[in-house]
Amino acid sequence: MHAKPLLLRIAALALTLLIGSAWGAAPDSAVADIRFADFFQHPIGRAGLQLNPKIRDLSGQHVRIVGYQVAQDDAPAGRFFLSPTPVTMAEAADGDADDLAASTLTVFLPPTQETLPAHYLPGRWQVTGTLHVGRLELPDGRVSWFQLHMDAPTQAAR
Repeated sequence: MHAKPLLLRIAALALTLLIGSAWGAAPDSAVADIRFADFFQHPIGRAGLQLNPKIRDLSGQHVRIVGYQVAQDDAPAGRFFLSPTPVTMAEAADGDADDLAASTLTVFLPPTQETLPAHYLPGRWQVTGTLHVGRLELPDGRVSWFQLHMDAPTQAAR
């Protein structure tokens, strides 16, 4: 792949994250702020991880979350993982064995960008979209319990 198209795709994803997320914008009362710590009940008991009723109730709702994009060897088209801590996955070396937290969120890009690979962007990111909670098998066979369908980018007010 040539460097110029790759840089354009990376810039498009960064712009989507920045504009679609409005980092540092005033809070929107229609958007629920969630944290990765909200995903499961605490303390973890004998039954293991139990979904927090709060997160289950927010399924289908508009939410905002801050996390780190997971660095992957081969970025899948149209989606990426968001994690509470910085993580690098080495699929070629480790296969399905990885260090993803149970609360890792699968973020789906807006439909206009679903064919683009989500190239890695370091640092903390705020992402806004519709949360879905429940078992979802991804095309590569990985199972995701938490998904966020990212808002489409909007033009910022002048």
